[in-house]
Order: sequence, then structure tokens, then C-alpha cells
Amino acid sequence: MPVSDSGEAVAGKIFINYRRGDDAGFAQALFAHLTQAFPPEALFMDVDNIEPGLDFVRVLNEQVAQCDVLISVIGKDWIEARDEAGTRRLDNPDDFVRVEIESALNQDKRVIPVLVGQAQMPKPDQLPETMKPLARRNAVRLSHERFRSDTQGLIAALQRALESVEDARKAEAEVARLAAEANERRDEERKRDERAQQELESQRKAEQLPKKIEEREAEALNPLQDGEEADGLVVRLRARHSPVIGLAIGLAVFGAIGVWAFNRQTTPVPVLPIPVAVAPVPVQAPAAAPASPRPSPAPAPSSPPAAQSKPEAAGKLPESVPSPEPAPEPSAAPAAQSKSDPAAKLPEPPPSPAPNASASIAVTPLSRISELTLKPKDTFRECANCPEMIVVPAGSYTMGSPGFETGEYPHEGPQHRVTLARPFAVAKFALTFDDWDACAAAGGCGGYKPGDAGWGRGRRPVINVSWHDAEAYVAWLAKLTGKPYRLLTEAEYEYAARGGTRTDYPSGGANCKGCGSQWDSKQTAPVGSFAANGFGLYDMAGNVWEWTEDCYHDSYKGAPADGSAWTGGDCGNRVERGGSWFLTPDYLRFPSRNRLATGYRDDNLGFRVARTLLAR
Repeated sequence: MPVSDSGEAVAGKIFINYRRGDDAGFAQALFAHLTQAFPPEALFMDVDNIEPGLDFVRVLNEQVAQCDVLISVIGKDWIEARDEAGTRRLDNPDDFVRVEIESALNQDKRVIPVLVGQAQMPKPDQLPETMKPLARRNAVRLSHERFRSDTQGLIAALQRALESVEDARKAEAEVARLAAEANERRDEERKRDERAQQELESQRKAEQLPKKIEEREAEALNPLQDGEEADGLVVRLRARHSPVIGLAIGLAVFGAIGVWAFNRQTTPVPVLPIPVAVAPVPVQAPAAAPASPRPSPAPAPSSPPAAQSKPEAAGKLPESVPSPEPAPEPSAAPAAQSKSDPAAKLPEPPPSPAPNASASIAVTPLSRISELTLKPKDTFRECANCPEMIVVPAGSYTMGSPGFETGEYPHEGPQHRVTLARPFAVAKFALTFDDWDACAAAGGCGGYKPGDAGWGRGRRPVINVSWHDAEAYVAWLAKLTGKPYRLLTEAEYEYAARGGTRTDYPSGGANCKGCGSQWDSKQTAPVGSFAANGFGLYDMAGNVWEWTEDCYHDSYKGAPADGSAWTGGDCGNRVERGGSWFLTPDYLRFPSRNRLATGYRDDNLGFRVARTLLAR
């Protein structure tokens, strides 16, 4: 099994794609050399055993899906190879070579063209539409004269590719773990909020119970309500207790008649009519109530309920801080307000814990006032190892290509107006190895240490990082500073790259194939090697492709007009912007865009960070 530069075993499989009759012997020789560096089970070359009746396209897709890298061996007759009928083989949708390459491209596999001898890299217009992305893959050349040394170089490239695939899997697992932890924290916070709400409701009911008892007792002891006449009371009592009242009146009348009859027999004094007064009849308790007497009304609390319900812990201060003077007793009005406002009864939430960052990193986040007073081109840095940020002004521009420019692709249109209503901050430079290595040293970024291709680290842009790696870095930076760091959206990137101009090409120099720098087509340049654009940003075109937050779409139809990230669509592929050191100037056009799988790593891929600013 191959090993990485660190000595660890590298897992993965390699699919060898070639055309029989077009340097097939060369492919066999290549296979023999690869078996010396990779175990046989890591190599897959021929599909000769497809069972009768099976869909060979489905079988090929399954075989390609099991591999991590596809090598496409291209001989001198590869492009124009024809079948017995004289039809070009690549134009046949069922051609094995075409099916295998299309499958690898559709599954976002690493595809490495291997040019044999004097074979030339196919141009986009020589390929079917579904195979055109192959023309943008960086190729490896194998010559007959230097076959052994060239093969060793290919083996080294394959080992790096397989190592990148494995690192991408680890990074994806790390992102998934962090996402799971974030979900668990959100669940815990939700449950805590629910418990607090339940406690608040129970407290509210407990505070209202004495008042309800007092009201019922008062009603029982004094049934005549304010403003209610006696006649109304009789009507109310009659409606409630008519049987009791009828019995009481009957007894009173019967007693009066008896007294009158007795007096008539014992004395000649005429008997005057006796007025009958109906005393208030106590209201009986419902049948389900206990037989014991009603309790007395609860005494009024000595202090307002809001003051009683406030936990003592909420008023404690650290021992190093002097205790404040006792607060005066709250008046009745604040107490009433605390009853009507449930949030007033909750204890003050504890302060958020400080980010769990390395003690060696000094964190100096912007205060709210400092952030709100930032102006365009103001710069800031929120920790010793954080990227230097610069404020980009709000604005509006026309995004995309018009449809008639040289070098443009269909997915760069249609043009549409984008308005960024708020300023935002962007890193002055692409993220450097210094920036990344600080994250890894502090326990972030999954501990991943990307290779530098032998070009050096320090102030060179970090390379060999996937979209998941970039997301891991901004998540670490946001946690470290407590501020909303993120990747640029695609619309923000083009706006920032243009720097306030209306041209489609950068000025001030760049690193690309044919740009005229000392690094052209060789390697990355240290960040800041060329002039800044109108917004004070460096290397927004050339040097390295830079990941953005947006999912890939093959056109701008339905794209957001506010500069936000377009997160629907093909999110297994994300958009990169800016071109790179080995591509021609056409790829440095501001509307130029590319897509790659989120787990893909390469020596021309990097990123830079952005930060959302407070709204004024």
C-alpha cells in the first residue's frame, strides 16, 4: 500500500481508462509499473467480465464509483479514433472510454489525463459537451525515452491525490462531528428554554393562587358587589339558591302566623303586622368540596411577588467586586409590571463562556462601537494570528458575462444586477499557510496540515484545501473570536474582485500562465506580490482559485439579487473564483467561474475569509 510523506498508509483505488488499439501496450506497461507502487486491489484496468443482460453503463458507473482517481491514457489517435462505420468513437454515447470519463466527471472524481508521447491535450471544441471539463484538467506526460522517471512522477502525483482524498474524508467527518455537536448544543438550549418556560408558568400559577382564594373568600363573605343594589342581590341569590331562599321565606311566614295566633288568644292588644327581614343566606360550597370550614384569606405578602421570586444567585457578584448598595423596595407599580411581563421573572442568563482557544492566541475582538464606526478601507485584525480584514463598501454592480465576450462560458450568464446593501469585511489576502498552521496548532481545522508542493509555507497562499477544510477554518475562527466569520458568497467575490471598476480584467499584474510574472505556470506567489485593487484587496485574480459559499448552478437564472449565497442546487459542487497560477488569462476575467466537488483538494486551490458587520 502506498504511503504519504508522513509515512502513513494511503488508502484508495485507481481506475485506468484507455482505448484499445491506441497505445494499449503503453497502458499495459504503465499498469505493470503501478503494481510496483500500489497493491493489485488498488488498481482497476479492464471491464471484460460484464455478465450478459446487464446494463454496461450502470456497471461502469458502479466500477468508477468504487475508485478515487481515474487515469485517462491519451495516445496520438485518441481524439480521432473511429469505428468500422467511420464514426468518431467519442461521438458515440455508448463508447466505453467516453462512458468511464463522463462517469468520473459526474461523480467528481479526480481525473488525471496522461499524455503518451507527442499526444496533445484535447481542446474543449474537440470533445462532446459532457466531456468538455476534461480539457480543464492538468495533464501528466509520459514519454518513451523517459518512461521510468515520468512514471515515478505520476506515481508521486497519484499518492498525493489519494492522500488528499483520505484527508477530505477525514475533514468531512470532522465537519459532520462539529455539526452534530452544534445540533446537540441547540437541542440542550431548546430543552433548557422549555424547562425555564415551564418553571415560569408554574411560578405564575403559584403567585395567582392566593389571589384567587382571596377573591373567592371575599365574594363568599360579602356577596353584595360594588354598585350592586339589594334588589339585584335578591335576584342573583334567587337564581343561585332559589330552593334555600324559598324554604327560608316559608319558615318565616309560618312562624309569623303562629305568633299572631298566640298573641290573639292571650291579650286583647291588637297585633300589628310584623315586617320580615330576609337575612343573607351563606353560599354553600360545591358538593365536591371538603366539609371543613373555608380557610381564612391568605395574608398579603410582605414584599412584591417579583422580589420574592427572584433567585438569590442572580444578584451575586464575584468576590473581587464590591457588593452594591441594597436596592430600595420596589414599588407596587414595578411589581405589577413584573407579573404582566413573564420575562421579568426569569433569572439573568449567565454570561457566555469565553471561546476555548489556545492560550497562545491573543484575541482582541472589535467592540460594538468600534464596529459600527468602521468606514470603507478601514482595516482590523481580531487576534494575533487572524487574517487582516478590510471593509468593502456597499454597492451595486452587473454580475456575469454578456454572452459575446472571448473566452466566456455559458454558465457565466445571464447578466443580472446585484445590490449589496451593507458593507462587509474581506481578508486583504488569500489565507496563508501561516494563518492555517496557527489554526491547526491551536487544535482547530481537524489538525490537517496541507502539503505545500515544495514551494514553501509562510506567506504563500494555503493550497491543497477542500471546501470542507475552508468551512472548518472559518468555523474555528468564528468560535475563537465570537464574530461571524465565513466564506465569501460568489456575488460578493465578483463585486470585491472588480474593486469598483467596470472592466472584466484585473490591472496591476497577476500570477497566471502568460501573465508575465516570475511565478507563471510554475508555482504560487507570496500573497501581496502584486498591486491591490480599488478596494485594497490583493490577488483577487490569479495565484489560486478561491472557494466561495455558493452551491453550483449552470446559469444565473433565479440567482439572488442581494448578494447572498445561493445554497440551492448542486451543493455537492461549490463555486471557485479567481483563476490560478497555471491557467491562461481568460480564467482571470472577473465573471469567470469554476465548480469542484466539496472534498476536492489541489495545489491551485485556496480561499479567503469574509466577515459580516453589524447593521447601522
